[in-house]
Amino acid sequence: MAKFCIAAGIVLAASVAMPAAQAASKPARSTGAPTNATGVSSYKQYTSSLGTLHLRVGTYVSHKYYWARVSSPGSTLNSDYNLHLIVSGPNGYKVIETVDINRTTYTAAYSIKSGYTYKACWSKKSSELTEKCLSTTA
Repeated sequence: MAKFCIAAGIVLAASVAMPAAQAASKPARSTGAPTNATGVSSYKQYTSSLGTLHLRVGTYVSHKYYWARVSSPGSTLNSDYNLHLIVSGPNGYKVIETVDINRTTYTAAYSIKSGYTYKACWSKKSSELTEKCLSTTA
């Protein structure tokens, strides 16, 4: 059974029914990793006049995680944009974390699992389309 909610015009799959073996292997969500991880670095980053978009990586409670971050946002990014972490993987698995950009902003983090793609993106609040993304596949 799937649960869906609309966040800033983007459909968010909060949970997707999967076989137990597959569900156990999906990436774990963490709200503590972005501010408490060790060995943190920007795996990828993009800087523009709007601010800097990061796909961050770090270790938290013995697991590696990716999350999205915006730093040094200008007034346009602060007022008109959302930050997203999009995690997709096998059998249609997809999760979208969306937060309103307000100064330096982080999404929740997801553990790194082989075969999953992680995208840090920003988009205008008025649009369903992501404007800029940084991605990697584990």
